[in-house]
Amino acid sequence: MLTVHRDFYRAADDCPEKFRLKFLDDTGIEAVFDTRKIEEFTDAGLGFLRQEHGETLRYARVDLDEQSVHIHAIVAGHREHEPSVRFATGRKLFQLDHRFIRGEPIMREGKDGKLKKVGMKRGYELAQDAVGEWFAQDRYKHMNIVRGEARAAAEREAREIAVEHFKEADAALKAAGKDGLKIPDGSKNAKKMWVLRRHAEKLIAEKGSAKKVRKDDKESLALDMLVELGVLSAGERSHATTRRERTALLARFTEQFGSAEEIISEPVLAARKALKTEREQIETAQNVFELEHEKRMKEFHKWLDDEEKRHREIDRLNEKIRKKQAAEHDEIEEQRLELRAEEQALEAAREAGRQKAEKYARGLEAGYREVADMKKRLGSLIDYAFDLSSKIEDLATAVDYERVPGSREAVLKVKKIKEPGQPQRTK
Repeated sequence: MLTVHRDFYRAADDCPEKFRLKFLDDTGIEAVFDTRKIEEFTDAGLGFLRQEHGETLRYARVDLDEQSVHIHAIVAGHREHEPSVRFATGRKLFQLDHRFIRGEPIMREGKDGKLKKVGMKRGYELAQDAVGEWFAQDRYKHMNIVRGEARAAAEREAREIAVEHFKEADAALKAAGKDGLKIPDGSKNAKKMWVLRRHAEKLIAEKGSAKKVRKDDKESLALDMLVELGVLSAGERSHATTRRERTALLARFTEQFGSAEEIISEPVLAARKALKTEREQIETAQNVFELEHEKRMKEFHKWLDDEEKRHREIDRLNEKIRKKQAAEHDEIEEQRLELRAEEQALEAAREAGRQKAEKYARGLEAGYREVADMKKRLGSLIDYAFDLSSKIEDLATAVDYERVPGSREAVLKVKKIKEPGQPQRTK
């Protein structure tokens, strides 16, 4: 996610109305953003993402759902592995190879003048450095966007200083042992505190009283004691390199532990005060923890109740959906049965039609055969008619009619007809 402090987007007094974006912030006060600044930041931010990640930038989205406009981006890459005994065809793994993941070594110059690796910069710290460098370019300087606080570097430096401090304290312990001092058993911090007390007692004994010890020595010794008592961090102590810085640093603890003179002259009292302060801090932290725990438990129980209500609502909705699905299933089944009945009726009608068509075809075929027979018979009749007609003509030529006078009768005179191949006879 890439973002910048929301004050960057605030509209100036002379911002035109058409570029003003108004909304209520978390405090309920109306905030006014300049949309031109939003576009300018998103363009620059997307340019950084494209420049830094190239083809591995898969997705980017500008969100305005919070108090500050921000860009969400997804970066993904893959590496292809050659075929092996286990993976015969090789394989492709989603694996991003980027300097933010690989990290960059932190190099320091050692006492011998050579550079040596003292740590690694990774992920968030490298990303912030890269973004800071991007917006430090001349084309973006007018936006006045700078890198966020380098906390990781500060913590790393503080750890290095603390390590050096403990090394010095260990050296003091060893020196005390070499001087013939018998250091009682105890933790390392307790031994260091014992050495510091002995050193303070030695200074006071040499000067005659704590008042006569040099101010700078008193303050340095008092600060060292506060470090061993756990009141002051070794990093803060190491940063106070000048007399003025040590005085200002010690002034923070004067009200609680007294002056430097009181601390070195009464280290036991200072230790008791530190222990009391630590107990008070523990009690305060415990009270805060209990209150926070109680608050969290209330929120947790409320969340459980809400989850139970949500689950009940989900169950209710699921039951409603189940009933609806069951009703829809019954309706679908009923429709399916109706369709099945319609299909069966259609199939029966189709079968009846087929049988009727077959019957009709058979009848038609029988009709065709009957017509053919009738045609045959008709042909025979026609032939017979022609034959009969010729015979009638023959008869007509062989018979004469003579009417009997005075009578309705006629006398038929039959001629002699001779058929071919037959003897002549009278018909």
